[in-house]
Amino acid sequence: MVKTNTIILETCRQIAIDNLPAGTPLFIRKGTNIRIASQCQAAAITASAVYGLVAGMKQRRTRNSMKEGAFNKVFADLLLSYLSRQGLDSKALSSLYSVLPPVAEGLAPMVTSASFYQLCSKAVELTGDENIGLHVYQDVDWAELGILSFACRNAGTIAQALDVILRYARLYQSDAIAKTERDQDGKLIFTYCLEDDSLPANRYDNDMCFSTMVCSMRNLSGNPDWTFNEIYFTHPAPDDLSEYQAVFHCPVYFDAIQCHAVLSDDLYNLPVQGGDSRLFSILETELNRLYKEVGEEDNVLLEVQQTVAEALCRGVPSIEDIAAQLNITRRTLQRRLSEVDKTFKGVVEKTRQQLACRYLQSTDYPLVEIAFLLGYSELSAFIRAFRRWTGETPQKYRLKMHHK
Repeated sequence: MVKTNTIILETCRQIAIDNLPAGTPLFIRKGTNIRIASQCQAAAITASAVYGLVAGMKQRRTRNSMKEGAFNKVFADLLLSYLSRQGLDSKALSSLYSVLPPVAEGLAPMVTSASFYQLCSKAVELTGDENIGLHVYQDVDWAELGILSFACRNAGTIAQALDVILRYARLYQSDAIAKTERDQDGKLIFTYCLEDDSLPANRYDNDMCFSTMVCSMRNLSGNPDWTFNEIYFTHPAPDDLSEYQAVFHCPVYFDAIQCHAVLSDDLYNLPVQGGDSRLFSILETELNRLYKEVGEEDNVLLEVQQTVAEALCRGVPSIEDIAAQLNITRRTLQRRLSEVDKTFKGVVEKTRQQLACRYLQSTDYPLVEIAFLLGYSELSAFIRAFRRWTGETPQKYRLKMHHK
C-alpha cells in the first residue's frame, strides 16, 4: 500500500513539475524560510493526492449557498389539504411546486423551498388569510409526518420529543437550523432560522414553524395550554396581532434579529401521553440510520477538509477563504461545522496532522518540503506542531512507521 501511494504521489508531482516554465526551480530557500516558484502547482496536486482527492478519481460535488433548500412534500400536501377544507380547488395549486427526490429511502419526496413559499403566497392570495401560517397545521393528523411523528409520540417527555425533532429536522426541511440552548441567565431558548442567512424573513415559514411546534407539543402532552413564555419573530408586525394571541397565548414580538422563543422548564419536562420507551428506541435507531444516509451524501466536514488540504501549500487558509471556495458565507460554514461539533481552527489543525502523518508514512519528501506543503513557513514550527500532535518528532515518527 505504501509503495502504491508513493507511486501515485510521485506521478502527480511529476505532472505538476513538467508543467512549470522551463528553468523554474521548484523550491527556493532563504534561511529557514521556504518558498515555491510555481504557484504551488506541485504542492496542491500532491496534497490532493495524499488526501485521497486526486482530480478525475472522484467527482467533487460543490456545496454552495445557492443550492436550493427543500421541504418534505408532506408539508405541501398538508397545506393543500387545508385549502380543500376551506372549499378551494387545491388540485390546481399542485402545479405550483416542484417535487424533488426524497433525501433518503423511506422518506417522502421533497419540495423546493422556493416553490413551497410560492404555494404559501398563492394560498394567501386565494383565501385572503394573511395568518395562514398560523392555521394550516392546527387540525392535522400528525401521523402524516411518518416516522418522526411516531418517534415523538413515543418519547418519554416533551424534552425528549423536542430533541428528536431538532436532531432530525434536516430530514424534513433541508435548510432549517433549529436548536434549544440555555442563555447566560439560564433561560431555555428555542431558535429557528434558515441556513442561508441572506434570505429575507418569510412570515409564513416563521408562523408555520412556531405554530406547528406549539400545536404538536399540546397534542403530545395532552395539555391544551402548552405554549412558550414569549416568542420573537424576524418579520415585521402585522396590523392585527389578535390571531397571534389566540394561537400562542403568550407575548409575541417582531422585527427580532433571529426567530426564537423562551420555554419554561416545567412545560419542557412534561411527560408525553402514552409514550412507549421500547418503541421509541426502535424508531430513534431508524431515524439515525436515515440521517446518516443523508449525511453520506452531504458531508460538510469532508468537503472542508478537502478544500483546506488543497489550499495549505499557499499558507494557512482563513475561514473566509474556505467559505468563498465553497460558495457559502462564513456564518453558514461556522454553523455547518458546529452541527458536527467542529470548529474551523480544529479542522485545519486536524487536516494538517493527518496530511503530515500520511506524507511521513508514504513519501520520502524532506521535512522542509513537508512543512511547506502543510502551510508552515518555518521547519521549526512544523516540528513543534508535530510534537504537540504525537508526542514525538517527525523523524522519529517516520522511522517508526517505516520500521512497521
